[in-house]
Amino acid sequence: MPIPVPSLDDRTFDDLVEEARALIPLYAPEWTNHNPSDPGITLIELFAWLAEMLIYRADQVTDEHYKVFLKLLKGPKWNLGQDIDIEEEIRRTMTELREPWRAVTCADYEQLVLKRFKRYVARVKCFAKRNLEASATLGDDAPGHMSVIVVPKAECNLRGDWLCRVVKLFLNKRRLLTTRLHVVNVESFYVHFTVKAIVQLREDIRDEGVDWQWKKLQKPLEDFLDPIAGRWPFGRSIYESEIIQFLEQIPQVDNVSKVILSKNGTQTGTNGDKPIVLQEYELPLADRVTVEVEPRTQP
Repeated sequence: MPIPVPSLDDRTFDDLVEEARALIPLYAPEWTNHNPSDPGITLIELFAWLAEMLIYRADQVTDEHYKVFLKLLKGPKWNLGQDIDIEEEIRRTMTELREPWRAVTCADYEQLVLKRFKRYVARVKCFAKRNLEASATLGDDAPGHMSVIVVPKAECNLRGDWLCRVVKLFLNKRRLLTTRLHVVNVESFYVHFTVKAIVQLREDIRDEGVDWQWKKLQKPLEDFLDPIAGRWPFGRSIYESEIIQFLEQIPQVDNVSKVILSKNGTQTGTNGDKPIVLQEYELPLADRVTVEVEPRTQP
């Protein structure tokens, strides 16, 4: 709801004259002739006329006033172009003022980066009270620190460290004065793993070879686990049960016989049945995803 604008032009000539005449006994009791013919009353009427004119001017906002206010908002170098309508410039300026600029919360940092670098950045995640540039104290509280993890797009042809420097320069102008900012590439926080699943197809589905398996079974699982295409959340661990649930939703799959998870070349648990546990700032990256079709047993 907009703030109501007060009217400054709320006093008439008669109001001003009557108010001044009412004050005469207080400040000049010896002045007893209050008729219009008295020179003093003539002066009061003259001043009331001048005051009414100034009050009217005070209630008017001219184009010159608007230009001065716009220059205060847009900087001393700004000038209104010859072909630009001042009303349109006011609307544009007010729209710019409503756009987020200062970065205070994690959501502020993420929104600013995604909006400014949407051509290069697929995802961004901000962590408060974390210094993710200090590898020895990644999980420790760091009051006053903000860490931003940048996930470049797959087609981004910029180096990750260069992109992080550009993002940091952009955010440094918008952070709070006492905030210590860290911008890091996601490459340092990928947890590499492999997954192998063995599935049984429905009886009415015929296995049509490797290409069919990749398109119908393996590619959907790759996309599901992909941190960019599938947008796997930061810090979300990978469980065998979740992969089984996903595969069993594929129309061609009747049953999932086994899922084997491996992290850094080592199976998680004796049979690869333990979850891959991630820290809040980590993302999983599948080096290899394999889905095999179990042969049907002959009756």
